[in-house]
Amino acid sequence: MRAKDFIEREFNREIAPPETIKFVDTMLERYSLGMGQFMKLHLALNDYPSRRSSHSHNA
Repeated sequence: MRAKDFIEREFNREIAPPETIKFVDTMLERYSLGMGQFMKLHLALNDYPSRRSSHSHNA
């Protein structure tokens, strides 16, 4: 599955920005990630800032 198909399916976006498609394709090729691995990475990266910001609010 290529980035465009993935983005359209996972994010319900009919048109993904070209730079997003290029970024995902590059990540998949450079790191030989499968879509499952990419989703784990994507979710981890999305979760990180929220954890960091909630931690700083508690300080």
